[in-house]
Amino acid sequence: MLTARMLASLELEILAVERTRPGRWWRYKDVSNPYARLYLITDGEAFVRHHGRRFALRPGSLHVIPASTRVDLHCPEVFEVLFAHFTSRLCGGPDLFSVLDCQFETTAGQQERNLFERLLALNPDAGLRDSDPYKSVAQTQAPRAATVQSGSEVARHVESDGLLRQLLAPILRTATERSIARLAKIGRFEDVLGYLDDHLDEPLTLGKLAARAHLHPTYFSDLFRLTLGVRPIDYLNRRRVERAQVLLGTTSLSVKRIAARVGFPSAAHFCRVFKKYCGQTPGDYRAMGGATV
Repeated sequence: MLTARMLASLELEILAVERTRPGRWWRYKDVSNPYARLYLITDGEAFVRHHGRRFALRPGSLHVIPASTRVDLHCPEVFEVLFAHFTSRLCGGPDLFSVLDCQFETTAGQQERNLFERLLALNPDAGLRDSDPYKSVAQTQAPRAATVQSGSEVARHVESDGLLRQLLAPILRTATERSIARLAKIGRFEDVLGYLDDHLDEPLTLGKLAARAHLHPTYFSDLFRLTLGVRPIDYLNRRRVERAQVLLGTTSLSVKRIAARVGFPSAAHFCRVFKKYCGQTPGDYRAMGGATV
């Protein structure tokens, strides 16, 4: 059974929030970032393609693109959008939308518009400093204070978190019963997921992960796949690639050093796995993987 404690473990982090009017320059192929995008369209029209479908973004659309999703973005003329970049992790591990099967879009009313406007007002410094995808995330994300030092900042963070949760609620309502049942079982792997995330730079075998769950490796692998939709080693590689995406976008570390930091035995192996998930090499991602709307 899905419990309130399980839902309370959801960790949200807002990376950027802004109102903008992209034009014909908003045309990117095979973009992949380690964060999710939430769009609320207020004017004009644009299109996105992901998960094998093409979606039209029109006024009143509320649309989410899950983290680490390969997506094509296209605007034929101009459109206005309120957007947020965010992460949403359960037990510090899997992304919420990688577990729940939801519709990616729904209709936004005045209530959602008001929530987004309030989120913007609370975070005036959270816009993208530059949306050029050929620049690194460090260059495009506006700098923000890393620490909370006053009561007003505590209130702002708490309210912003609540606003994002409310904005995601209409999409979460579309989750299938089957995926909710799968979500309820993730708590069994909470220790494994936390351990995995804290030790990505170390050699991690199926046997070592199964031992954390006190299960036989074969049974552990089958149960993990039924619960999270992927085999443990596939999940491990995905988390390593996501961590590498952040390092590629925010540091000047060499590909070889990043490979070591995320647990790959060689740069060549790292490059093969990275390209499998992102569709491009780490070097190409670094050149083209900046934050874009």
